[in-house]
Amino acid sequence: MLARARRLLQEGLREEAYAAYLELLHHDPAHPAALHELGHLAYRDNRRTAALTIYRQIVEMWPQDAVGRVN
Repeated sequence: MLARARRLLQEGLREEAYAAYLELLHHDPAHPAALHELGHLAYRDNRRTAALTIYRQIVEMWPQDAVGRVN
């Protein structure tokens, strides 16, 4: 599922990529790569509230995650 989300994003299908990331997170809510990538995508698309929520979730799950803290 992660590969599908990445492929959709590479193809410029941003909304479909969002849906794919969310589907993956529905099955695995603690998937670190999906959370990071979805947070980055939300930030780039100016969905700042969503990005902040995702990054807070990352920090709560993995307090030592430097990338999550920086974002």
